[in-house]
Amino acid sequence: PRVLILDDATSSVDPTKEHEIRDAMREVMSGRTTLVIAHRPATIALADRVVVLDGGRVVAEGT
Repeated sequence: PRVLILDDATSSVDPTKEHEIRDAMREVMSGRTTLVIAHRPATIALADRVVVLDGGRVVAEGT
């Protein structure tokens, strides 16, 4: 797909599995628009642009 949505793909996994998932995400995200919903900083670090929401409102954004 040209657009991919990943909703907390690394939640509830141990650190080893999280690393494996992040590696796979790097490959899958390449060349497409991807919306990643995440709480873990290591997962968020994969993004080119980050938007932080609080109560449904944008409270910060950047690269």
